[in-house]
Amino acid sequence: MRPNVALILVVEDQAELAQLLAAALEDAGYRVMLAGTAEEADRCLDRFPMAGMLLDLLLPDGLGFDLARKAKALAQPPLVLATSGVFRNDPAVDTALSDGIFDAFFEKPYRTRELLDRLSDLLPAPPVPPPADERMRSDPLLQLDAQAVEGTPSDFIFDAPEGGLAAAIAAEAERAPAEPEAPGRMTTLGDLGEHNVPHLITAFYVAGESGELHVTRGKVRKVIYFHEGVPAFAASNLRKDRFDELLLARGALDAEAVRKAAREARKREARVDRLLLEKGLLTSSRYRTLVTEQVKQILFSLFPWQEGRWEMTFEHHAETEPVRLEIFPADLILEGCLTLGQDTLESLLGTDTRLAPAPAPNFELYELSLSGAQALVVSRLDGTRSVTDLAEEGWLGVHETYALLYALRCLGVVEDASLLLL
Repeated sequence: MRPNVALILVVEDQAELAQLLAAALEDAGYRVMLAGTAEEADRCLDRFPMAGMLLDLLLPDGLGFDLARKAKALAQPPLVLATSGVFRNDPAVDTALSDGIFDAFFEKPYRTRELLDRLSDLLPAPPVPPPADERMRSDPLLQLDAQAVEGTPSDFIFDAPEGGLAAAIAAEAERAPAEPEAPGRMTTLGDLGEHNVPHLITAFYVAGESGELHVTRGKVRKVIYFHEGVPAFAASNLRKDRFDELLLARGALDAEAVRKAAREARKREARVDRLLLEKGLLTSSRYRTLVTEQVKQILFSLFPWQEGRWEMTFEHHAETEPVRLEIFPADLILEGCLTLGQDTLESLLGTDTRLAPAPAPNFELYELSLSGAQALVVSRLDGTRSVTDLAEEGWLGVHETYALLYALRCLGVVEDASLLLL
């Protein structure tokens, strides 16, 4: 822990977004403390000298304006960078800026890079020293990139990992990884039981962040590359997720040509997809279609994961991709949730859950590609009807209703009504 480094308080009730912001701030050289409510943030301001505060204005137990005023009344007032998806073009924000209550304001979704640049202008952070323990950076489970995936040794690749993994793999999956040794340092790691992949994709979008989301379960390793908040590419060390396996399954090219290209790619430590593109065996349009299919396959396979570990990193590998996935994250999540089985949806969503519009949605309804029937279901979300009630109304099929409602909750468009009443 570096006690002389500026301490930043992140006040944000969306847990996945808060974790992402904390990781980005620590990566930039700051120390970080998190608060999910106005009450928690108030206690932090009383106990710790903050150099800056990233403040969401709509919190579960109040507005952030009063917190900002309290912060600015301290003997050593912190910088206040306010954020909101609700208070857009609001006179109260203009007044707070002119009165010096806010030092800056960012509308959600924003670009984390722009927020960090503004914070750096106002409060420069010292260079980040190399970590004493390089384990986290050198561990191949966490340093997964597209080349490493294509070059993964065959004994790490499985044809059917979802069914029966070997006992040794299961044992490794159950063994908890060691925590970073530096006391007080925020970790970029998390458990999928607390933050699932659709929620994490939404967090990247709201933060407008470029980087990677590494997801592991035992020896199964997958990574999603983001470019300015949008999933751009994905990779996996599972045999069925590889590009050459996709080509063989689809019959897109002559099988022998595909296998020959795959052997050459392994030998050259290159990626099969790029080698095929270089050789002219795939047209650019066909390549784009197949890469999009491959990326979706990898992404959607992660949606049901409720066990495993994730890590955020902030490299910019997506910028080097010749083809980036160009699907709005909300539409991607709506489509991906339809691939989940009914039992999985019921487990993730609950049958008695009552949903209502979120006070500060991450996406406006007009941004979502909803059918007429889906829009009718959304119009019924007032917190009085359970998920089962809505499914029985018959506007959509039961599975489609559950998938839509789960997707809307992952997107932060709706919330559990019981939590809104607290």
